[in-house]
Amino acid sequence: ERAGIDIDLAYALADELGLGSVVFVTVDDVSTALSESCDVVMGVESSSAEGATVAGSYVQSATALFTKGDVTAPIDASALAGATVGVQGGSVSEGVLNDYETGATASTFSNLNEAFDALEEGTVDYVLCDAYAGAYLATAYPGTVFAGTLDEPVPVGVAVGEGELQSAVQGALDAIQTGGVGDIVRSRWVGSLPSLSS
Repeated sequence: ERAGIDIDLAYALADELGLGSVVFVTVDDVSTALSESCDVVMGVESSSAEGATVAGSYVQSATALFTKGDVTAPIDASALAGATVGVQGGSVSEGVLNDYETGATASTFSNLNEAFDALEEGTVDYVLCDAYAGAYLATAYPGTVFAGTLDEPVPVGVAVGEGELQSAVQGALDAIQTGGVGDIVRSRWVGSLPSLSS
């Protein structure tokens, strides 16, 4: 069964557009999907829109740190000096950690659940992963909080083709965000994760 922030926002978008149903399809690339199998593609960054227009944004993509305790985000980079950071082995997050000279030691795990388990047990000081995946997992670990990002957050939105649908989708997304539906969906899936900025 499909579930997640993209799915809930797709339903909210359909409601706002006055559609009676939503059909989900799997896509390999944005341009082919929009010309052959669907009208909108959820979860697209402008850099990967392949000529389509990305209407608005409803989440941000970033590599984020999570920790336990009373922390005011964003933490200062100096807090990572000497810290142990749990990452999924071979992940983009591991590469980002290696690219920065933080003074932190990476501890690799086969999946994020194991990394968050280690944070819960106190064997790592932080977990570094995709912000939304981490915020979703953090809801299952009481006391786990967002601490900041290591890279520049990138807006993620809905790709649409040209024409009337583009302005309709943009208007519907704006209504979802200003009417509070976006906040409800966001809190359901990522708890108190703040809107990310540089």
